[in-house]
Amino acid sequence: MLTPKRYDLLRHLRQTPETGIRALARALGSNVRWVHDDVVALAELGLVVRGADGSLSREIDEIVSTIRIAA
Repeated sequence: MLTPKRYDLLRHLRQTPETGIRALARALGSNVRWVHDDVVALAELGLVVRGADGSLSREIDEIVSTIRIAA
């Protein structure tokens, strides 16, 4: 699920790739565990790339989503 915090994380990584989860948490002013959980979820969706050295980046420029509301 893409939450407002996850959108913030993606925006940050687009502008400033980070060396790891701790550095990203520091930059976002957030908890390391929460950022780790968000990075794992976003990586599973293919929205965050984790390098072999632990670095984090985002290589996409656009996210298009559809919200379907059941009757």
